Amino acid sequence: MTYQPGDRNHRSNHDKRRRHLSDHRSGAVSNNYNFTYVAGTLTVDKAPLAVTANNAGKIYGTANPALTVAYAGFVAGDTVASLTSQATATTAATTTSGAGTYPITAAAQQATITTSPMLPEH
Repeated sequence: MTYQPGDRNHRSNHDKRRRHLSDHRSGAVSNNYNFTYVAGTLTVDKAPLAVTANNAGKIYGTANPALTVAYAGFVAGDTVASLTSQATATTAATTTSGAGTYPITAAAQQATITTSPMLPEH
């Protein structure tokens, strides 16, 4: 059976389909419930970034080599170049320090990423 445009049954079926589609656009559908939607929140925590002092070596009586650090954990396209200041590495060993092993410590002042956070879309 086919319906001609303007036929009462054709409009009725078309209206039912349109109502059915509009009900689904608003979210969940049920004949037994009226839905109330309550917004929640999404908390974005800082990503961990590990700063590790690289091992180094030297011969007794020579100057310390340049001490460096390595970073692990950058996300979202950030790199060392994204930092406003970089970590440094230090050691208590000097030119006259005796042969042995000396700790190299990584430290930084307040470093921040220069990229801005994404703002929520409205």
